[in-house]
Amino acid sequence: MMDTHVIAPLAQFGSAGLIAVMWIAERRAATEREAQLREAHDRLGRAQLELGELVEVVRRNTRAMVSLRGGNRELAMAIDRLVAHNGAHPEDGDGRLMPRHGGATGATEFVDDDDDDIIGR
Repeated sequence: MMDTHVIAPLAQFGSAGLIAVMWIAERRAATEREAQLREAHDRLGRAQLELGELVEVVRRNTRAMVSLRGGNRELAMAIDRLVAHNGAHPEDGDGRLMPRHGGATGATEFVDDDDDDIIGR
């Protein structure tokens, strides 16, 4: 609302003064609304940029996961070929390749069950 030091001088001009008071009050309110709209617009612009960056991160992560999945599939096929070539399954215990879990890194290692040489991780 308007200060009394602005209203008092304008009130002495009667209805013209009252119209001036209303006009000044409306202009102040409009200025505040414009500032609020400008701030909201700026926030929306920043949010849009952040959302665009987030979408790009999700795209990159998706590409990485697809690539990792393909690499895992190739690794599994290579292990299957190796097992088929050796004639035994890694879990059987009667072939050359045995999984050993744990160790210092906690990773699964494949060892030659004859002499415990680490073949791969």
